Amino acid sequence: TTLNAHFRANGYHTVSLGKVFHSPADSRDGWSEEPFRPSAPRYAKEESMKNPKISKGRKRGLPYEAGDVEDSFYGDGKTADRAVADLKRLAENEKPFFLAVGFAKPHLPFAAPQKYWDLYPANTISLPDNYYPPKYAPKEAIHSFGELRSYAGIPAKGPVSDEMALNMIRGYRACVSYTDRHIGRLLDTLNELGIRDDTVIVLWGDHGWNLGEHTLWCKHCTFETSMNAPLLISAPTLNGSKSGSSSRSLAEFIDIYPTLCLIPSTWKGPAWCRFSNHRPPWSRRPPSDVFRMETRSGPIATASPSTATKRARWSPGCCMTTARTRTKT
Repeated sequence: TTLNAHFRANGYHTVSLGKVFHSPADSRDGWSEEPFRPSAPRYAKEESMKNPKISKGRKRGLPYEAGDVEDSFYGDGKTADRAVADLKRLAENEKPFFLAVGFAKPHLPFAAPQKYWDLYPANTISLPDNYYPPKYAPKEAIHSFGELRSYAGIPAKGPVSDEMALNMIRGYRACVSYTDRHIGRLLDTLNELGIRDDTVIVLWGDHGWNLGEHTLWCKHCTFETSMNAPLLISAPTLNGSKSGSSSRSLAEFIDIYPTLCLIPSTWKGPAWCRFSNHRPPWSRRPPSDVFRMETRSGPIATASPSTATKRARWSPGCCMTTARTRTKT
């Protein structure tokens, strides 16, 4: 049973906006309404598609764009507009609601309105300090970022130009701020409606991203730049946790499911938000502490985080161990 289906079965009105599942048809029975996907162009400028690449039957323009457009021009802006409207509508409903909002950015292409690019002047952008392959790393650790190579202006082999690298780093940051604006609008709407204290909010990204670190772009590796991703939870009560607190414990996104199932049955919010049967439909299992990377030809690496070190082991037997790093919260 998927998360949305479990909530719907427990009396919640479930709504999907943007990219929540890979396909809108996935878990269709778990949604109370038809899933919403925005219809919007990928680019605002003709020059962004001037010399497109053809990849798997699809035309792809430049991997970035600063568009002289309003927020609602791109797909995520339309999703945010719809989410604000749906929050106002759902707040008037007698049933509790489960609203899933999926923003695509900062996915490729890094296209965002110009005002978000202006937050990061070109003279403040630099290449990463570790813009080189790590010492002793096996060749399997450095992939060729095939996803990025399907975009215009990216060479078929070898590194990207410094100019391209700097533009992509700036564009990625602009897209993060663009998405941050959408999230802020949703939080403001919850406050305006007076339902923030009765709402559980979970914010997460599906993976990390390389912006030139170790000469890598995109994801598909076991370095922390790909493995680390944000996970924030705001709830009326979380077992006495203090507001703004963080944990260094290993967490998986699969843990979101049982956590969300548990909160509505234990908090002090309205009775109509509580589950009659909060247990998720599987037995409790210990969390995994090993990540595995595979290709169509078989496994190529595993990564095991711990409190002291992080080890990546590469087939057929080469391994690399680095000091574990912490990300400030």
